Amino acid sequence: MNAIFTAAAPGAEEARNTAVLAGVVLGVIFIPPLLRFFGKVARIRRVSRLSALPVLEPMAFEQLPADVQGILAQPAPALAAWAFHVAAYARMDSASGSRTCFALWVRPATGDMAVVAVADPPNRKPANGVRDAVVSFETRLADGTRIMTYGGLTLLRQSGATERLLLCPEIRNTNHLYDVHRNWVSANVATDRLGVLPPAGEELASEQRSILAERQRLISLGYYRLITDDTLKLTWKGAWLIARRMRPAAKIASHRQTSKKLRSLGFWDDGSPRMQVRAFEVVQTARCPVGRPPMRVEPLDDSGQHADQPES
Repeated sequence: MNAIFTAAAPGAEEARNTAVLAGVVLGVIFIPPLLRFFGKVARIRRVSRLSALPVLEPMAFEQLPADVQGILAQPAPALAAWAFHVAAYARMDSASGSRTCFALWVRPATGDMAVVAVADPPNRKPANGVRDAVVSFETRLADGTRIMTYGGLTLLRQSGATERLLLCPEIRNTNHLYDVHRNWVSANVATDRLGVLPPAGEELASEQRSILAERQRLISLGYYRLITDDTLKLTWKGAWLIARRMRPAAKIASHRQTSKKLRSLGFWDDGSPRMQVRAFEVVQTARCPVGRPPMRVEPLDDSGQHADQPES
C-alpha cells in the first residue's frame, strides 16, 4: 500500500507544479493591465469635480478671451446660413478649475437650438495642440422629449426615456452635423412638430436648468456625490464606467453603433450624405418642415442630370 502512494506522489507533485506555473503565467499576463486600469480609475476619480449649482454667466463677445472668440466664430458662417442667430454668449466655471465658454444659437423656423462650447482646462493642452469647438444641436418638443445630436464624446450621458442622443465625434463639418440632426429628428418624431424654444431673453436660464437637471441625474445614478454645498465628486462607480468606456474595445463598439445609426439615416461616418444631393437655397431650407430631411436625396443619371429634371 505504501508503495502505491509513493509511486503516485511524483505525479501529484508534477500536477501541483504545473498549476502553480500556470497561475504565475496568468498573473504576469493579466495583473499588470488590471493594475493600470484601476490606476486610471483612481486618477479619473481624483481629478473629476463638477459644480453642484452651475451658473452660466452672460458675457459680451468682446469680453471673451481672444483665442476663444476665434474658436467660437468658426461654426458661425454655417449656422448663419441655416438661419440661426446668436441668443447669448456665456461662461461657466467648474469646481475643478476648468472653464467653458458658450455661444447659444437658436433657429426660430424649426425651433432648434445650437450650442457651441469651448473648454479651457488649466495646465492641459489638447492632444493635437489645437483647441476646437464642440457643436451640438437640440430640439425640445412640447411633450418633454429632447432630441440631441452631439458633435463630440460624452462618457456618462446616454439616451433615456425622454432623450434621444446621437453622438457624432467624427463629424467636424457643422453643415453635415446639422443635416444629420434634422434627419435624426425625423427618425424620432412620428409627425411634423416644431421644437419649443425658450422665450427670447431666457435662453441662458433654460440652458442652465438643463445642465442642472443633468447634474442631478448623475447624482441619482450614483456617478457623482455631493461633497460640499457646491461641489460634486466622481464616485468609484462613475470613474470605473468612464475608464471602461475609454478602453479601445469600447471605443470601437461605440464607433460601430454610431456608424450603424448614421448609415440608417443616409450618411457616412463623417456626416457626408451617401448619395449625391441637390443643394437648396437657404430660404428654401429655412422653410423645410420639421420631421423632414433638410435636403432632397435624388440619384443622378449617367449624364449628371437629376432623374426628374429634363435636359435643358
